Amino acid sequence: YTRQYTLTLQRIFGPEAALTGPAHAVGEGQSAEFTVLVRRTSESPVTVLWAASGSAPTTPADFANADHTAPLPGFPSGTVTVPPGADQTATITIPIYDDEMAEGSESFQVTITAVSGGADRFDATPATATIALSDPTLALQSTAGAPLTASSRLVVDEGGAKAYTVRLMGTPLGTTTVSIMSNHRDVTTTPSTLTFTASTWTTPQTVTVNAAKDGDGRNETALLTHTLTDATGKIIEAIGRVSVFVSDPEPDDDGDDDAPAAGADGIVLLGRSCG
Repeated sequence: YTRQYTLTLQRIFGPEAALTGPAHAVGEGQSAEFTVLVRRTSESPVTVLWAASGSAPTTPADFANADHTAPLPGFPSGTVTVPPGADQTATITIPIYDDEMAEGSESFQVTITAVSGGADRFDATPATATIALSDPTLALQSTAGAPLTASSRLVVDEGGAKAYTVRLMGTPLGTTTVSIMSNHRDVTTTPSTLTFTASTWTTPQTVTVNAAKDGDGRNETALLTHTLTDATGKIIEAIGRVSVFVSDPEPDDDGDDDAPAAGADGIVLLGRSCG
């Protein structure tokens, strides 16, 4: 008689190295961690060669040496060793340089380029990490939305008040504080400190400028400096963008109060005729 047999061939792969990136964006001054996984069982340690890459605006200067004190001259690369065993892992740590510049989010990729030792296969699919916008900046505007710049002034009547808004441009990694300082004792703000968090940073906050009466019959000017500080106390930005003109309703010696003609939002462009 004839007997039939069915033979099933199954291809069994050996150990293979693969890479995954961080689950969340990484801030400047922090480190991006990538996980190398050797799938299946390796009988001996696996050495994995890796290399980072990126395109503009990402550059090698976005990466730091091990202690975060200096940028790198080229994109980082290196090796990592995965111990033997079943589904073992190792971590690739890439420091991100804090350049103290306001810039947008950036991304880069890390790719396995070769393996040796207990594995001869690897997944060459790049893993991606995002460098967060960790250096937000400020936008200062009148209550009507007009920008407050170096070429404009906020006009406040002596004894009165005028408001403007502060908006954080960019997602902070943690709680960010704006401290407001006036260089004139008669010009104060309420509040003098603003706090933005990762959940509230999109909401503009209102600042009221108060001009005290002094009875001297003179117009005066003040400069409001805004210092933006991150959760660690590091100063991100210090700007003195709000120039305040205090208009005294009492005429000076020539009978003219010399107050500039401001718009409805209290803004006047410098260089506009007064009186």
